[in-house]
Amino acid sequence: MIDRIQKFKNIFKGLERAHGCTKVSEQRENGVKVKGQSFVVRQPVTDELWLKHLQGTQSLGTIPINEDNKCVWGCVDIDSYAGFDHKKLIDKKKQFKLPLAVCRSKSGVAHVFLFSEQQVVT
Repeated sequence: MIDRIQKFKNIFKGLERAHGCTKVSEQRENGVKVKGQSFVVRQPVTDELWLKHLQGTQSLGTIPINEDNKCVWGCVDIDSYAGFDHKKLIDKKKQFKLPLAVCRSKSGVAHVFLFSEQQVVT
Protein backbone atom coordinates (compact mmCIF):
# COMPACT_ATOMS: atom_id res chain seq x y z
CA MET A 1 0.00 0.00 0.00
CA ILE A 2 2.96 2.34 0.62
CA ASP A 3 3.90 2.14 -3.09
CA ARG A 4 0.31 2.94 -4.04
CA ILE A 5 0.25 5.95 -1.72
CA GLN A 6 3.52 7.24 -3.19
CA LYS A 7 2.19 6.84 -6.75
CA PHE A 8 -0.90 8.92 -5.94
CA LYS A 9 1.19 11.52 -4.11
CA ASN A 10 3.36 11.87 -7.22
CA ILE A 11 0.39 12.14 -9.59
CA PHE A 12 -1.60 14.60 -7.46
CA LYS A 13 1.24 16.79 -6.16
CA GLY A 14 0.04 20.09 -4.81
CA LEU A 15 -0.23 22.20 -1.71
CA GLU A 16 1.25 20.39 1.29
CA ARG A 17 -0.09 22.63 4.07
CA ALA A 18 -3.82 22.23 3.38
CA HIS A 19 -6.33 19.98 1.62
CA GLY A 20 -9.99 19.66 0.85
CA CYS A 21 -12.45 17.36 2.57
CA THR A 22 -16.09 16.49 1.95
CA LYS A 23 -18.48 15.08 4.53
CA VAL A 24 -21.34 13.34 2.72
CA SER A 25 -24.76 13.81 4.34
CA GLU A 26 -26.91 11.95 1.79
CA GLN A 27 -26.03 9.16 -0.60
CA ARG A 28 -26.50 9.63 -4.32
CA GLU A 29 -29.65 8.65 -6.07
CA ASN A 30 -29.51 7.95 -9.78
CA GLY A 31 -28.77 11.24 -11.57
CA VAL A 32 -28.81 13.33 -8.38
CA LYS A 33 -25.72 15.05 -6.96
CA VAL A 34 -24.35 13.70 -3.68
CA LYS A 35 -25.24 16.08 -0.84
CA GLY A 36 -22.59 17.06 1.62
CA GLN A 37 -20.36 19.79 2.91
CA SER A 38 -16.94 20.53 1.40
CA PHE A 39 -14.31 22.60 3.15
CA VAL A 40 -10.58 23.29 3.36
CA VAL A 41 -8.61 21.77 6.23
CA ARG A 42 -5.53 23.86 7.01
CA GLN A 43 -3.39 20.92 8.07
CA PRO A 44 -0.64 19.01 6.23
CA VAL A 45 -1.47 16.25 3.76
CA THR A 46 -0.19 13.08 5.45
CA ASP A 47 0.30 9.47 4.35
CA GLU A 48 -2.48 8.53 6.80
CA LEU A 49 -4.90 10.84 4.93
CA TRP A 50 -3.85 9.28 1.62
CA LEU A 51 -4.36 5.78 3.06
CA LYS A 52 -7.88 6.61 4.33
CA HIS A 53 -8.73 8.16 0.96
CA LEU A 54 -7.49 5.15 -1.02
CA GLN A 55 -9.38 2.81 1.34
CA GLY A 56 -12.54 4.84 0.72
CA THR A 57 -13.08 5.79 4.35
CA GLN A 58 -12.35 9.54 4.13
CA SER A 59 -12.24 12.05 1.31
CA LEU A 60 -9.04 13.88 0.43
CA GLY A 61 -9.00 16.74 -2.04
CA THR A 62 -5.47 17.76 -2.85
CA ILE A 63 -5.12 21.37 -3.92
CA PRO A 64 -3.31 21.46 -7.29
CA ILE A 65 -1.50 24.78 -6.79
CA ASN A 66 1.62 24.30 -4.68
CA GLU A 67 3.43 26.75 -2.39
CA ASP A 68 5.22 28.27 -5.42
CA ASN A 69 1.92 28.93 -7.28
CA LYS A 70 2.72 26.18 -9.78
CA CYS A 71 0.89 22.98 -10.63
CA VAL A 72 1.31 19.72 -12.54
CA TRP A 73 -2.39 18.81 -12.79
CA GLY A 74 -5.83 20.34 -12.89
CA CYS A 75 -9.41 19.13 -12.92
CA VAL A 76 -12.77 20.37 -14.18
CA ASP A 77 -15.83 19.10 -12.31
CA ILE A 78 -18.77 18.79 -14.70
CA ASP A 79 -22.11 19.09 -12.88
CA SER A 80 -24.54 18.87 -15.79
CA TYR A 81 -26.92 16.09 -14.74
CA ALA A 82 -29.71 16.09 -17.33
CA GLY A 83 -28.78 13.81 -20.20
CA PHE A 84 -25.00 13.93 -19.72
CA ASP A 85 -23.27 11.56 -22.13
CA HIS A 86 -19.80 10.31 -21.12
CA LYS A 87 -19.20 8.69 -24.50
CA LYS A 88 -19.93 11.96 -26.30
CA LEU A 89 -17.39 13.79 -24.10
CA ILE A 90 -14.76 11.10 -24.68
CA ASP A 91 -15.43 11.16 -28.44
CA LYS A 92 -14.88 14.96 -28.49
CA LYS A 93 -11.67 14.53 -26.50
CA LYS A 94 -10.46 12.03 -29.11
CA GLN A 95 -11.66 14.12 -32.06
CA PHE A 96 -9.61 17.13 -30.95
CA LYS A 97 -6.73 14.96 -29.65
CA LEU A 98 -6.90 16.56 -26.20
CA PRO A 99 -4.56 15.10 -23.55
CA LEU A 100 -7.33 14.70 -20.98
CA ALA A 101 -8.42 11.92 -18.63
CA VAL A 102 -12.18 11.59 -18.12
CA CYS A 103 -13.52 9.89 -14.97
CA ARG A 104 -16.99 9.40 -13.57
CA SER A 105 -17.45 11.54 -10.45
CA LYS A 106 -19.23 10.48 -7.24
CA SER A 107 -22.34 12.26 -8.47
CA GLY A 108 -22.27 10.23 -11.68
CA VAL A 109 -21.23 13.04 -14.03
CA ALA A 110 -17.53 13.66 -14.77
CA HIS A 111 -14.16 14.95 -13.68
CA VAL A 112 -11.84 15.91 -16.54
CA PHE A 113 -8.14 15.90 -15.64
CA LEU A 114 -5.13 17.45 -17.37
CA PHE A 115 -1.64 16.40 -16.26
CA SER A 116 1.69 18.03 -17.09
CA GLU A 117 5.19 16.61 -16.83
CA GLN A 118 6.55 20.08 -16.06
CA GLN A 119 5.25 22.56 -13.52
CA VAL A 120 2.94 25.20 -14.91
CA VAL A 121 2.82 28.72 -13.44
CA THR A 122 -0.73 29.60 -12.41
